[in-house]
Amino acid sequence: MQRMWQRVLGDLRTRTNLDAYVVSVCALVFAMLSLVGDVLSQRLQLTVLLAGVGLLVFRITLPDRRAADVDAVLQDRADLDSVPLSARLAGAREVAVFAPSGINLLSSGTCEALRSQVLARPEGKVRVLLLDPSAAEAVRVAARQLDDGQEFSVDSLEPSLRTVISRMEMMRNWNVPGSFEYRLIDFSPGFSMFNVDPGTNNGSLIVEFHAVHGRHSGTRMHINLTRVSSNRWNDYWIEQFEHLWELGRRPVN
Repeated sequence: MQRMWQRVLGDLRTRTNLDAYVVSVCALVFAMLSLVGDVLSQRLQLTVLLAGVGLLVFRITLPDRRAADVDAVLQDRADLDSVPLSARLAGAREVAVFAPSGINLLSSGTCEALRSQVLARPEGKVRVLLLDPSAAEAVRVAARQLDDGQEFSVDSLEPSLRTVISRMEMMRNWNVPGSFEYRLIDFSPGFSMFNVDPGTNNGSLIVEFHAVHGRHSGTRMHINLTRVSSNRWNDYWIEQFEHLWELGRRPVN
C-alpha cells in the first residue's frame, strides 16, 4: 500500500497519468453518490462510465512508456554530445562534478564555459571531486580498470589526473564572482557524475558507469536523470555526490 501511494504521489508531482487519476476520482465519487439514492441521473452515470471505458481503450493503444524511458535515459557519450555543454550550463547556478581524473569532461573549453557561464555570477558555485594522486594503491586499481579495460585508450589515468589537478589549481586562483572548490578522494567508486543545478526542477544529472571492459571510454553507459524522469533516483545520486564530497580532502595550499 505504501509503495502504491508513493507511486501516485510521484505521478502527481511529475504530472503523469493525470487523465487516469481524474477519471478514477470522478468514478469513485459518482459510485459513492449512487449509494445514497437517486442523486445522479442515469444519463450522467452512463456518461461517466463511457468516459472511463473510452480512456482505458485509448491507453491500451499507447506505446509502453517504460521501454521508451529506458532508451531515453540510458545513453553513451555520442548521445550526450548531441546537447552542447554551453546549452547544459545556460542559466546554471551550481555544477558538481566527480570523476577519477575528469580529463574528458574538464577540458580547457569546459573550464572556460564554467568561468563564463557559472562562476561569472555571484551565486555561481562549482565543486569538483577527483581521485587523490597521493593514494597510490587507489590510483593503481583505477588505472587497471580505466586504462587496461579499454581496447583503444587514448589517455592514461596518472598523467591525466596531474593535468586536470593543474587546471583546478589555476581555477582556484581565478578572480571571479562565483565560488570554486575542488577536493580529492582516496578511492574510485566506479562511476563519474556531472550534475547541473542539483535539487532543482530544471536540473540535470548524468552518471557514467565505468564497467571493466569496452572499446573506448565513449561507449560507457550513462544515465541522464531529471526531476521529471525520476525524483527518487535524482535524489539518490545527489546524495551519493554529497557523501563523496564530505569524504574528500581539501588540497594542501
